[in-house]
Amino acid sequence: MITIWVPKRLVEIDLYNVAACSPQQLAQLSEHSYAQRVNYAAEKIRTPRRIVIPALYDCGFDFTEGLAAVLLGDVWHYIDTTGRTVISCPGCEAVKPFRGGRAQIVRDGRRRQIDRTGTEFDI
Repeated sequence: MITIWVPKRLVEIDLYNVAACSPQQLAQLSEHSYAQRVNYAAEKIRTPRRIVIPALYDCGFDFTEGLAAVLLGDVWHYIDTTGRTVISCPGCEAVKPFRGGRAQIVRDGRRRQIDRTGTEFDI
């Protein structure tokens, strides 16, 4: 098994007879592997009856202290386990998960901290 990084995709392809494959066949193998990974990930975020958090975010972090940082467009938000936005951080270039009641953010190139109410603190 070989893992190949294709932009925005992590693909695993069995090495058996890969050298004999044409570029089109490798592309088909890549698409098949990617589809399997997407289906596996989709099953992990579902409960038997419903989707836990709709897949509408561009990227995000795991939940810590009941909140998860998610990127929607170019704005970072912290959402709760129901998917409701608790804190919106427009203008933040980067964020980190909550630890000890605060999370680190980067705004205007400066590192700061933010608490659960959205109040920012200098570090």
